[in-house]
Parts: sequence; structure tokens; C-alpha cells
Amino acid sequence: MMTTQNQMMATTSRPRDIIQDFAKSFFHAHKSDLEKFYPGISLETLLREFDYLCSLNGQLGEDYHARMESFFKSLLLGIPLAYLSQKRFFYNVDLFVSPDVLIPRQETELLVEMALEKIALKVKQQESLTIADIGTGSGAILLATLKEASLRYPKLAIASFASDISSRALEITKKNFFHNQYTLSPQIVTSFLLGDRLRPFQDKKIFCDLILSNPPYIMNPDDLSGVHSQVKLFEPELALFLKSDEYWEWYRQLIKDAFALLNPTGTFLMEGHEKHLHTLQQISLEIGFAYASIQNDLTGRERFLILQKSN
Repeated sequence: MMTTQNQMMATTSRPRDIIQDFAKSFFHAHKSDLEKFYPGISLETLLREFDYLCSLNGQLGEDYHARMESFFKSLLLGIPLAYLSQKRFFYNVDLFVSPDVLIPRQETELLVEMALEKIALKVKQQESLTIADIGTGSGAILLATLKEASLRYPKLAIASFASDISSRALEITKKNFFHNQYTLSPQIVTSFLLGDRLRPFQDKKIFCDLILSNPPYIMNPDDLSGVHSQVKLFEPELALFLKSDEYWEWYRQLIKDAFALLNPTGTFLMEGHEKHLHTLQQISLEIGFAYASIQNDLTGRERFLILQKSN
């Protein structure tokens, strides 16, 4: 097939026409294979994701043939589109992503909405806030929250912290904050901390009004049967999985540390696994949280844990 495509490219004059012809032929020849990895994928989606190879003047450079073939061969391996295009739109921000970070999901945008609701309540009582994002990955949750807060409360002073156990993930976070810095209020100061869960905050004695997190919440091996093969193959294990026999103690420590590092009226918002949220809710109440509730995502699945230190 690639030989046929090369012949076709040699007879086509415009790079964008070449891309479209190549994509159409590829898509129709491999549609059933592609849908195993990308349910509901369309030709329009492929062209949109591949468009980053096109410069503004429509010229692709001398190596665009090779890049095209590499892109479409990667699709047959099931590599996520976001990793191929290295971009993802989340809530209100354009993000750079790589295999070092999870691909932000639409359902996680509800965590941003909940964070903004809590900020709206807190600004009535406080002139400044401290916000932390634990296991920040691409920085999607924190960056989206801060960008929207900048629009709604431009004079609100926010000390924000993005932490991750992975130094490579934290570099992606920094890159995304750098490229989006002009969308944030000058009243916002962001620091980046390397370390596991809340340990960097303990070391620096940082106390927070709001803690956000989308931590690893899939039990390995107990929950693996429900995980899409594409996720298991290509997204970072460190951000996805916890050993089944360490799961509850890992979360107990996270929740205990969050309780200790929250200010008296502080809130902890966390995404989690629908099978395990009720147990985590009970653990949170045992640790001392005054309020612990579970919220569904837009599909009706239990998705988030809302913890309030005091009523």
C-alpha cells in the first residue's frame, strides 16, 4: 500500500491534496483495524489531527512524505491520536502532551467545574487562596482552573502548586504553563514541586485551601480487565496503576496527608474509580473529614470524591 501511495504522491502537486488523498485511501483500507483502537473515528478526525504537519503557507518541508507514512503507520499500532499530534484541548486550554503524561479526558473537566464552585464560595470570605494539584501530569486541571479563575476574579491572589512524582511529567507541566502564562492573572504565582503525593508540601509546610487530584486509581491486577488495551499499552503506568495489595494504604496516606495540610475550611476534590469511591469515602470520614460525598460524571458513573475538612 505504501508503494502505491508513494506513486500517487509523486503525481499530485499540492501537499494538502496529497495529505487528503493519502488519508482517504488509508482510512478506507484500514477502517476496521482503526476502529479497534479509535471507536467512531472518522476521516475528518484524522485530517484534523494530522493538520499540525501543515505550515501556515501550506508547505510541509522535504520530509513530509516520511512523516505522513510514519503518522499513519503509528495509527495501525494504536498509538493515541493525542500523542501523535502532541496536543489536546481541555476545558479552556490548549495543551502539549506526550507519553510521559496521561491524556486529559473530557470527564475530568467536571473536576475543574467543582473547583471553580469552591473558589466562588471561598472568595466571599478570603482575599487570597492557596491551591494545589497533586499528580498534575500535563497540568491540565490546575491550568484550566487558574485560567477561568483569572477571568472571573482578576484581582484574586492565588498561590498555586503543581506537583508530580515524575520529573518528566513535571517538565510537560512547566511547558504548558509557559505557553499559557499570558492567560493567567498576574495575581497568580505557580510553583512546581517534585515528589510523591503530598510529601513536598509536608517538607515545605505548605497549607492549602483547595487540593485537586486525579491520582492513579486502577488496581493492578484487580481492575485491569476493564482497562482499554490502548490505555494499557501507551499511557504512563505510574499515573494509572497501583498494586492491588498496596491500594488502600496508599490512599489512606494520601487522604490523611490532605486532611493535615488543608486549612480549617479547606476542600479536597479527587477523581477516582467508581468501584472504590465508597470505601474511600468511609476512610475519609474515619480520618476526620466532616463531609465526604461522591459525585457522578456526565455518563452517570460515580467519578469524584468531595471532601470538606469542616462543615
